[in-house]
Amino acid sequence: MFSGIIESTQKITDVTRLDKALRIKVLRPSFFNDLKRGDSIAINGICLTLEAFTSEFMEFTLGYETLRILFGNPSSLESLESFKKKLNLERSLRFGDRIHGHLVSGHVDCKAVIIDKQWHGESLVFKIQLPVTIEPFIWKKGTVAVNGVSLTVNDLGESASEGKFFEVCLIPETIKQTNLSDYDRNEFFNLEADYLIKGLYQASLKKR
Repeated sequence: MFSGIIESTQKITDVTRLDKALRIKVLRPSFFNDLKRGDSIAINGICLTLEAFTSEFMEFTLGYETLRILFGNPSSLESLESFKKKLNLERSLRFGDRIHGHLVSGHVDCKAVIIDKQWHGESLVFKIQLPVTIEPFIWKKGTVAVNGVSLTVNDLGESASEGKFFEVCLIPETIKQTNLSDYDRNEFFNLEADYLIKGLYQASLKKR
């Protein structure tokens, strides 16, 4: 479990194609000094298992289901072309930690296209497609994880040309500490709807 507060942004140094899976090697932040094999680390919002590490690198495998959600076709060459930007990293929470964002499971629901990107002074506003799969869990002033970053939904809307969308606003600290500002129109973010709300929704369905 994570909080959506990014600890570091780092680059992938190597990608190895496996049978319907990818193994990635990521630069290790110097202050990630408590690692052990099997740890859970969120990378762009995706909970991955730490398989191996050195003083400089960390290794993870993206399995079939993760690639299916992110790329549709796990065998697509797009999988290899989608890791050029820095990645958001967050180690898992420990009992007793303060939760400064919201509870994030690291189980990404979907990806969504960036419709618009506008600077408003020191703040950056993204307009993001609202996929039907998470529509029931997105509401104004609710929370959503975007590339693993805990954000508040500022607004919702719909237009004939753009379909349904939602907006999030990045403050300077979020811009500085995450990779979100590196993304532009027509690129994609990983989205995870509020974990607790999804659980309540499923429970309500069983009571009907």
